[in-house]
Amino acid sequence: MLEGIPESLKEWEKITVDLDQATSLATNGLPLGPDVYVTDPEFSFLGQEIERFGVHVELRGLLHHPFPGRVVSM
Repeated sequence: MLEGIPESLKEWEKITVDLDQATSLATNGLPLGPDVYVTDPEFSFLGQEIERFGVHVELRGLLHHPFPGRVVSM
């Protein structure tokens, strides 16, 4: 975010990922609602952090399709 974090997000709790994790699409999961998040087992470390907020995390092999908005569960 070139102009910094928007005011509406400044008070949110954050989960930090490093550049390698971000480059590997660690945060590219699929929220199915406020209480369920799907992510690849490769990123289970992130799932554990998300579960601390009371969100159920499903670990499923995900194929990240090159077209925006398309994620396929394996």
